[in-house]
Amino acid sequence: MLSDPEFAPLIPELACADLPASIAHYHDVFSFRIIFKRRGFAMVERDGAQIMLTGTDSPRLISAPLERPFGRGMHLRIAVTDVADLADDIEAAGYSLAEPLHEVWYPLGQEDAGYKQILTQDLDGYLIRFAQAIGRRPRE
Repeated sequence: MLSDPEFAPLIPELACADLPASIAHYHDVFSFRIIFKRRGFAMVERDGAQIMLTGTDSPRLISAPLERPFGRGMHLRIAVTDVADLADDIEAAGYSLAEPLHEVWYPLGQEDAGYKQILTQDLDGYLIRFAQAIGRRPRE
Protein backbone atom coordinates (compact mmCIF):
# COMPACT_ATOMS: atom_id res chain seq x y z
CA MET A 1 0.00 0.00 0.00
CA LEU A 2 1.37 3.38 -0.98
CA SER A 3 1.03 6.28 1.40
CA ASP A 4 2.17 9.87 1.53
CA PRO A 5 3.46 10.73 5.02
CA GLU A 6 2.68 14.42 4.55
CA PHE A 7 -1.02 13.91 3.90
CA ALA A 8 -3.79 12.28 5.93
CA PRO A 9 -5.48 9.20 4.43
CA LEU A 10 -8.75 11.15 4.06
CA ILE A 11 -8.80 14.86 3.30
CA PRO A 12 -12.17 16.50 2.63
CA GLU A 13 -12.20 19.27 0.04
CA LEU A 14 -14.79 21.94 0.82
CA ALA A 15 -16.19 24.35 -1.76
CA CYS A 16 -16.16 27.90 -0.38
CA ALA A 17 -18.21 30.82 -1.69
CA ASP A 18 -15.58 33.33 -0.51
CA LEU A 19 -12.28 31.47 -0.43
CA PRO A 20 -10.12 34.22 1.15
CA ALA A 21 -12.70 34.68 3.94
CA SER A 22 -12.88 30.92 4.52
CA ILE A 23 -9.08 30.60 4.69
CA ALA A 24 -9.00 33.43 7.24
CA HIS A 25 -11.84 31.81 9.23
CA TYR A 26 -10.14 28.42 9.44
CA HIS A 27 -6.84 30.10 10.37
CA ASP A 28 -7.98 32.89 12.69
CA VAL A 29 -11.07 31.36 14.33
CA PHE A 30 -10.54 27.57 14.17
CA SER A 31 -6.72 27.82 14.65
CA PHE A 32 -5.76 25.77 11.59
CA ARG A 33 -2.33 26.43 10.11
CA ILE A 34 -2.06 27.04 6.39
CA ILE A 35 0.02 24.25 4.85
CA PHE A 36 -0.01 25.92 1.44
CA LYS A 37 -2.21 28.00 -0.78
CA ARG A 38 -2.34 28.91 -4.41
CA ARG A 39 -4.85 30.71 -6.58
CA GLY A 40 -8.29 29.22 -5.89
CA PHE A 41 -7.11 26.67 -3.30
CA ALA A 42 -5.67 26.22 0.19
CA MET A 43 -4.80 23.30 2.42
CA VAL A 44 -5.08 23.74 6.19
CA GLU A 45 -4.18 21.55 9.18
CA ARG A 46 -4.88 21.36 12.90
CA ASP A 47 -3.77 18.58 15.24
CA GLY A 48 -3.17 16.28 12.24
CA ALA A 49 -6.59 16.90 10.64
CA GLN A 50 -6.29 18.28 7.12
CA ILE A 51 -8.88 20.07 4.99
CA MET A 52 -8.65 21.43 1.46
CA LEU A 53 -10.55 24.64 0.74
CA THR A 54 -11.41 25.56 -2.83
CA GLY A 55 -13.42 28.23 -4.58
CA THR A 56 -16.78 27.47 -6.17
CA ASP A 57 -15.49 28.24 -9.67
CA SER A 58 -14.29 24.67 -10.32
CA PRO A 59 -17.29 23.00 -12.01
CA ARG A 60 -15.67 19.54 -12.09
CA LEU A 61 -15.90 19.45 -8.28
CA ILE A 62 -19.49 20.68 -8.02
CA SER A 63 -22.07 17.91 -8.53
CA ALA A 64 -25.20 20.08 -8.16
CA PRO A 65 -26.10 23.75 -7.74
CA LEU A 66 -24.71 25.04 -4.44
CA GLU A 67 -27.17 26.37 -1.91
CA ARG A 68 -26.34 27.33 1.63
CA PRO A 69 -25.75 25.67 3.94
CA PHE A 70 -23.17 23.68 1.99
CA GLY A 71 -22.54 20.07 2.98
CA ARG A 72 -26.07 19.29 4.10
CA GLY A 73 -26.32 15.81 5.51
CA MET A 74 -22.66 15.63 6.50
CA HIS A 75 -20.60 17.00 9.32
CA LEU A 76 -16.88 16.78 9.93
CA ARG A 77 -15.59 15.49 13.26
CA ILE A 78 -12.15 16.85 14.03
CA ALA A 79 -10.10 15.65 17.00
CA VAL A 80 -8.40 18.48 18.88
CA THR A 81 -6.24 18.71 21.97
CA ASP A 82 -8.11 21.53 23.75
CA VAL A 83 -11.75 21.98 22.76
CA ALA A 84 -12.60 24.37 25.63
CA ASP A 85 -10.07 26.95 24.46
CA LEU A 86 -11.30 26.57 20.89
CA ALA A 87 -14.92 27.09 22.00
CA ASP A 88 -13.86 30.28 23.78
CA ASP A 89 -11.96 31.47 20.68
CA ILE A 90 -14.94 30.84 18.40
CA GLU A 91 -17.33 32.74 20.65
CA ALA A 92 -14.80 35.56 21.23
CA ALA A 93 -14.60 35.99 17.45
CA GLY A 94 -18.37 36.59 17.42
CA TYR A 95 -19.52 33.20 16.12
CA SER A 96 -22.03 30.93 17.79
CA LEU A 97 -21.90 27.28 18.69
CA ALA A 98 -24.70 25.05 17.40
CA GLU A 99 -24.00 22.85 20.43
CA PRO A 100 -22.09 24.30 23.38
CA LEU A 101 -19.23 22.50 25.07
CA HIS A 102 -20.54 19.24 26.50
CA GLU A 103 -19.39 15.78 27.48
CA VAL A 104 -20.54 12.59 25.75
CA TRP A 105 -19.77 8.89 26.19
CA TYR A 106 -20.03 6.43 23.29
CA PRO A 107 -19.98 2.62 23.53
CA LEU A 108 -16.73 1.16 22.25
CA GLY A 109 -16.32 -2.59 22.73
CA GLN A 110 -16.62 -3.36 26.43
CA GLU A 111 -15.94 0.28 27.43
CA ASP A 112 -17.30 3.74 26.87
CA ALA A 113 -15.13 6.39 25.20
CA GLY A 114 -15.54 9.94 26.49
CA TYR A 115 -15.26 13.23 24.64
CA LYS A 116 -15.72 16.92 25.30
CA GLN A 117 -17.11 18.43 22.13
CA ILE A 118 -18.74 21.38 20.41
CA LEU A 119 -20.62 21.76 17.14
CA THR A 120 -20.26 24.87 15.01
CA GLN A 121 -20.50 25.96 11.38
CA ASP A 122 -17.97 27.51 9.08
CA LEU A 123 -18.80 30.49 6.86
CA ASP A 124 -20.45 28.29 4.21
CA GLY A 125 -22.55 26.34 6.70
CA TYR A 126 -20.48 23.14 6.87
CA LEU A 127 -21.06 21.57 10.27
CA ILE A 128 -17.86 21.00 12.22
CA ARG A 129 -17.74 18.93 15.42
CA PHE A 130 -14.54 19.51 17.36
CA ALA A 131 -13.94 16.72 19.88
CA GLN A 132 -11.33 16.15 22.60
CA ALA A 133 -10.85 12.64 23.97
CA ILE A 134 -11.17 12.54 27.76
CA GLY A 135 -10.71 8.84 28.41
CA ARG A 136 -12.35 5.46 28.67
CA ARG A 137 -14.45 3.88 31.39
CA PRO A 138 -16.06 0.51 32.00
CA ARG A 139 -19.55 0.18 30.57
CA GLU A 140 -22.19 0.96 33.20
